[in-house]
Amino acid sequence: MYRLIFTLFLLLILPLVSEGAVVLQYHHVSTESPAVTSISPGQFENHLKIIEEEGFRVIPLPEMLEMINQKPWRNEKVVSVTFDDAYHSIYENAFPLLRKRGWPFTVFVSTAYVGTNASYYLSWQQLREMQAHGATIANHTHSHLHMLRKPATLSDKAWLARLEGDIRQAQTLLTTHLSAAPELFAYPYGEYNLQILQLISELGYKGFGQQSGALGPSLDQRLLPRFPMSGQYGASESLREKLYTLALPVTSPATEPLVEKHNPPQLSLTTEAGLSLELLSCYGPGGRLPVETKGNHFSTRALQPLQPGRSRYNCTLPAGDGYFYWFSQLWITPMPDGSWYPEL
Repeated sequence: MYRLIFTLFLLLILPLVSEGAVVLQYHHVSTESPAVTSISPGQFENHLKIIEEEGFRVIPLPEMLEMINQKPWRNEKVVSVTFDDAYHSIYENAFPLLRKRGWPFTVFVSTAYVGTNASYYLSWQQLREMQAHGATIANHTHSHLHMLRKPATLSDKAWLARLEGDIRQAQTLLTTHLSAAPELFAYPYGEYNLQILQLISELGYKGFGQQSGALGPSLDQRLLPRFPMSGQYGASESLREKLYTLALPVTSPATEPLVEKHNPPQLSLTTEAGLSLELLSCYGPGGRLPVETKGNHFSTRALQPLQPGRSRYNCTLPAGDGYFYWFSQLWITPMPDGSWYPEL
């Protein structure tokens, strides 16, 4: 009797699985590159085997975006594989494993570096070869600049114009050297602010960050999540968990990630009506965060000020059938004097 009551309780408070599609993000596939942005070839192959074992279908990123905008939503076990920065190790170590399986993938390219160092960066010929075997090649700016680091001598308008020029230059080179270059964009370092999101929208791109989470139709398509899978995030069991995630259906507008006056920052979000937040958990620097819920609204804040650099609040909610809803908020905290932290 008690087990029956508990089961009925869970059915009442747990939302039903409805929508989700996962994008994985990699940089280097090598043992000779910085560990924080790298995964070994053996570990990468193990990721591909897990995807196979779990019965997920690997699809091109443009197809995934079409899927999440279809109504009704076709709930499938799908995943897309992406790489940032056009490193040579993608061609040398990842491409053969993906090609053997006939799996598509996406490379977000900073075009200034293409062909500049044959042992470190991809060439245009290598990009064309991968594109001929199912790769999507997309925009990661021309110079891989920090999009938030506006020089003090420039106005906001002048800086946004410079960013636009850098993005347009990359797109021109992609369309000149390749057969196609869809209007997909990945933010260098995953960094953005609300002005930059607006710029990406005005230029007609779908934008991808480096905050974790699954895709779904409720998300802001200027700021789509991907699960980073390099360094400390590349464990096999971690991948299994991330594959079974859904987009938390948030209806709030995007939150400004730059932490200036209020540190630690508060995250306040509203979800679609009818979603129980009873079992919502949020985590950040230092571990689990306190969460306040009221109806379909929740808020959370770290217990201590965030340190300079990039950090995140991750919120999860059981969705039934082994799935979890997931939402991640990026925070970008300058140094105490307002200067920028060094890039590790």
